[in-house]
Amino acid sequence: MNNSYILLRHAHSRFSSDDFNRTLSEKGFSSLNQLDFLNSFNIDYYFSSPYKRAFETINSSPIQFDKIVLDNRLRERKLSSRFIEDTEFSWKFARNPNQSF
Repeated sequence: MNNSYILLRHAHSRFSSDDFNRTLSEKGFSSLNQLDFLNSFNIDYYFSSPYKRAFETINSSPIQFDKIVLDNRLRERKLSSRFIEDTEFSWKFARNPNQSF
């Protein structure tokens, strides 16, 4: 028996400091029709992180499913105790790739 896996990132979301409850943006909701092709696969299980934007991506899409399994192991990793700008991260990382933030 062979298993196949399809990994799907959540659709575009609104920016919010509340990362757990961040919802999809209008752009994200309008792009969900692109997921209709998944109905051509025989998918037994849909797994989602518990984050609202991930759940909304599957639940609000045209995908036909019986059940969505929320899995806490798919949560975001906390990389720092503070917000880090992309430019700050790339500058520090380039100078010392073993540095912890």
